[in-house]
Amino acid sequence: MPRADDLSLTQLCGNAAADSMPETPPDSASFAQPLHVAGKFLADANGQDWWLNGVSYGPFPPNAAGKPWPETARLATDFELMRALGFNAVRVYEPPTAEVLAQAAAHRLRLLPTLSWTQHVDFLANARTRRGIEQVVVEQTLLAETQILVVAVAAQEEAI
Repeated sequence: MPRADDLSLTQLCGNAAADSMPETPPDSASFAQPLHVAGKFLADANGQDWWLNGVSYGPFPPNAAGKPWPETARLATDFELMRALGFNAVRVYEPPTAEVLAQAAAHRLRLLPTLSWTQHVDFLANARTRRGIEQVVVEQTLLAETQILVVAVAAQEEAI
């Protein structure tokens, strides 16, 4: 049986899915603008409701550069498949690298990066742990403010 890496978009998704991905997604004009809150919904720059249709992606072993992401070709293929299947957002478990952001933009996918910290740690009692968590939150908040691709940043506890 062939591996998914060796299959084309048509082989994986069928002709209908491959044919349904437009050259330029319908939201491309507003994609370059951040989403905003409109009542209890999110809206794009044109004021159209934006419905999150997301998928989780990862975690991964380190790539050749030591980053916890697939190699660029695999990342591009995966994002192409996600978009072809109708997803518009991707939850990731690590802070996105410049390459991840570039591939997400190229495929009109917005990101939901996760912040993680040690499970069951009283970070208020330990100044060093608190500063470490504050630094991660600040870094990810700055990323969210500078990258229109980031929909939100989620916090998650992880066991070590």
